[in-house]
Amino acid sequence: SHTADAWDHSLPSRVRINVLMEMDKMKDAAKAARSFLDRMPAWATYPFAPDPSIDFYEPIYRAGEMTKRELEEKRAEWIEKERRRAHDGRSAKEPWATWATVYGSFAETREEALEAISHAPQDEVVPSAGRRGLFLDFALGKVYALAARWDDAMPYLTPAVSTSDTFDKVIVVIKARLYLAQAEEAKGDIAAAKATYEKITETWPKTTSSRTVKRAAERLALISRD
Repeated sequence: SHTADAWDHSLPSRVRINVLMEMDKMKDAAKAARSFLDRMPAWATYPFAPDPSIDFYEPIYRAGEMTKRELEEKRAEWIEKERRRAHDGRSAKEPWATWATVYGSFAETREEALEAISHAPQDEVVPSAGRRGLFLDFALGKVYALAARWDDAMPYLTPAVSTSDTFDKVIVVIKARLYLAQAEEAKGDIAAAKATYEKITETWPKTTSSRTVKRAAERLALISRD
């Protein structure tokens, strides 16, 4: 639509990029992200939604086309922009939502998870289960799982696996299932872990190039052999 703003344009672009990343096509995802960022200045800004650019830096960084320092600069710029928007009385983001956007949802390694945990809001209580939503549940569950803090991870991963009303959320849910299965396996509940891994492998066809499904299939084969 000719009336679509930057936020509207970001939604289908994010779905495409998330699918490309899930298929381990990081260079293609980075190219798509750059395409969106290059075009974004031409679109109107929706004043009551956050700047969508923050979601498009990860594939560029993962593809080796952005340094960690450049990523940190982009994060700092985005946080400051959101702080000013909140000060102007427009769209104030809750501290935990900001954290999940910038750090929690980004983490993919133990090191990144520990960094995310170190940036968690210190003076803000985590919202109650009914107010968190899938995005924050997954971010919290993922960082704790990556840090091998299984007991902390499970209360967030368990509700996260129950949502799958859009295609984009299906990807998040199978990722949450992978971390939940790893937590169950680490805690010695092999039967539960097998069942959770099996749910992942049944989500998409066996011929899928989903990296999450591949990891689940590998773990399932290993624990089924024991």
